[in-house]
Amino acid sequence: MEVYIEVVILNNLVIDFALILLTKYVLKLDSNKLQIVIATIVGTTIAVLYPLLGSVWKIVVNILLAPLVSAIFAKYKTVKSYIFATLVFAMLTFSLGGTALVILRFTGIDIASEWVTTIVLISLGLLAYLVRQLSLLKKSHQKKIDISGAVLTMWGENLVLGALYDSGNQLVDKVSGKPVVVLSRRVGERFLDKSCRTIIVKTVGGSVELPLLNADKLKVKAHGSDVDVKSFLVAVANENYNGFDLILHESFADIMITQGGDIC
Repeated sequence: MEVYIEVVILNNLVIDFALILLTKYVLKLDSNKLQIVIATIVGTTIAVLYPLLGSVWKIVVNILLAPLVSAIFAKYKTVKSYIFATLVFAMLTFSLGGTALVILRFTGIDIASEWVTTIVLISLGLLAYLVRQLSLLKKSHQKKIDISGAVLTMWGENLVLGALYDSGNQLVDKVSGKPVVVLSRRVGERFLDKSCRTIIVKTVGGSVELPLLNADKLKVKAHGSDVDVKSFLVAVANENYNGFDLILHESFADIMITQGGDIC
């Protein structure tokens, strides 16, 4: 059976790229396109050269490949988050191989067959589908947080607002690392002259650039208890909302559980 090096390279590029994107999707990692491209090329290069290595070097590659690639494809705030990302990337890699082997055994196709590439790509699709379904299942079982109101203090004003806890709001300011709450236009427009920079928000319709503001403090009433949020920024939306004026950050759930008691 002839093996074309360009086919091997292309296959590995596709597989490494997809595994990196899956890891980013699962962990909501922060990275740029250049990091992903470099990590994909590094992973592919090592995979192509792997059959030419001696047994000792193969062991070294097996141990260090996942930590090396995961160190390249994302930015990490802590060592713990890097280690966890490495474990998830390795788990997805092994899961892909395991899925492919199950399909090969079920179909009776020999591992040296020219159909192996097709089987691996099908396995990749199944793995991506499974990850997507698990993510949707997690969202559907997220704890509900009953928010009865909030008081946002900015430049000496105490703004009593209707607030909504939204697990989909995962905005984080890349400069300070702080979570970002979103304020409706009708409330936030009078503070626009206080903004010194903006934040890019990706939506279904594309990307928008929203003014970013500092705030003194935020007190949220969750399940009858007052919860203080101390580290956050405020983005002013381009639109108004129906029934509330403030969208809270998904990370606030931990604060509310700690300070406000159990969540139903």
